[in-house]
Amino acid sequence: MLAKVAKVMGSEAIKDYIKKYNIPIKPRLQPLIGDYPGISFNSFIKPRNRKKANHDAVDLIQKMLVVDHAKRILPREAMQHPYFEPVRETKRFEDMRRRANEELKRRRMAENEKE
Repeated sequence: MLAKVAKVMGSEAIKDYIKKYNIPIKPRLQPLIGDYPGISFNSFIKPRNRKKANHDAVDLIQKMLVVDHAKRILPREAMQHPYFEPVRETKRFEDMRRRANEELKRRRMAENEKE
């Protein structure tokens, strides 16, 4: 698993994390960290997934998959990311529709009480 993370995130990110937090690494694990440059997340975008893997999706994934937990995006911050704007818009629309329906019911009840 360590080698896979190093290949994608880059060996330098893992080495920096180990050094920053003074993490002891067993000698047998050192070779797994290797000397990988890392892979751009944009390289994972292919024609078959281009509709789902837009700029906002890739940006969010990059911010979530940071080796150093102190630099990683927090869940609350992630939920405010532009990637989730369509979800927030849908929620706002549903809330507006619910409130409008409740107001319509109140008006109808008020009219019925007048009669």
